[in-house]
Amino acid sequence: MNPRTIQKLRRKFILIATSTYFFVMVFIGGCINISNYCLARTQIYKILDLLVEYNGVVPEGKSKDYLNDFSPEFTHSARYFTVTYARNGDVDITSTSHTSEVSDDEAEDYAQKALRRGRQYGRMDSYYYEVSTTDDGQIVVFLNCLTQITQNRKIMHMTILICLAGLVITVILVNIFSGHVVQPEIENMRRQKQFITNAGHELKTPLAVIRANTEVEEMINGENEWTQSTMRQVDRLDRLVQNLIMISRADENEDRSTLTIVDISKTVGDMIESCRETADREQKTLVVHLQPGIHALADETRIRQLVSILTDNALKYCDDKGTVSICLDTVRHGRLLRLVISNSFADGKDVDYSRFFDRFYREDESHTQDSEKGGYGIGLSIAESICCQYRGSIDVSWKNGVISFTCLLHLIKGPAAV
Repeated sequence: MNPRTIQKLRRKFILIATSTYFFVMVFIGGCINISNYCLARTQIYKILDLLVEYNGVVPEGKSKDYLNDFSPEFTHSARYFTVTYARNGDVDITSTSHTSEVSDDEAEDYAQKALRRGRQYGRMDSYYYEVSTTDDGQIVVFLNCLTQITQNRKIMHMTILICLAGLVITVILVNIFSGHVVQPEIENMRRQKQFITNAGHELKTPLAVIRANTEVEEMINGENEWTQSTMRQVDRLDRLVQNLIMISRADENEDRSTLTIVDISKTVGDMIESCRETADREQKTLVVHLQPGIHALADETRIRQLVSILTDNALKYCDDKGTVSICLDTVRHGRLLRLVISNSFADGKDVDYSRFFDRFYREDESHTQDSEKGGYGIGLSIAESICCQYRGSIDVSWKNGVISFTCLLHLIKGPAAV
């Protein structure tokens, strides 16, 4: 596990924890607001039923028992009006004595709209209403519920503000605590890297002794299949040790003070030319498209290493007599360097490309080193680390028999690069 992987896990942990809190708070806040709304509406309908029962007039003595959930001052504080219709549909009585907000004509307009809706209960502006059929015709009762509506809105706004404030606090706290959670992993990773580096240096000495002893044996008794096998294994172990040390250093942050202005176009071109002899020997075609004059602050060694890994990989896995294509240019108004290295790969349809950048992963599950294409499965991982050091990315894709590795690197321009 490298630092970027740990940071990704940390960000994922923060996202999951924050999302969980958000959905829980939305659920709780929603339940509170819905419950409050349903309770208020139930109380409003109870009042409307009472008003309808007494034809728009609440007898003070009877309302006290019937509305024991409400204030004793209800009969004096409630604002309502009624419109009564005769059997022939004409307005019989319009009562607006318990409100000063509407006139008789306005009350009748409200009542007509309620009747056209054809529903028993409803709402218009700040009024809730009930339509009821009586023996003498119909009665429409309107109750001013501005206080309840305003209260419900205030509760909803307070719930939203509390949820947002809690979300901000949660993000801050989870971000702080997550740093302490991942600290043991960071320390463990540091120790692993130190162990790999130390072990690699320690292994170099016995390997050098084995190589020297084998060479002496060959000088005395001549080469044979046993000494050749020993030398091959020594070479293999030596490459493995070098790769282990390289991969332990690949995650180290680049020291910006050591960067220099590099002609990226020339560096990539030189690396490709060094591979042309191999391509010709293996009868593979190199197609090169390089945008000239790309300069940036960079570590030339790392750029060469990136190109070398991807080019060697393309040549190694390219189909017989296939084509390897290298394209270098800039995108997003010169802010990003794009390097695309492709090769013919007819059998790549069912390959799991999502694991290509996993360390020590190879498509050959047997992990044998006998084949010509044998490797240790860490080259692409190192390439990914180099891209991340330049705040970039590397992706792999396959289409129409061609596999492509696309690198995007943020260009750090210096005085000579402007």
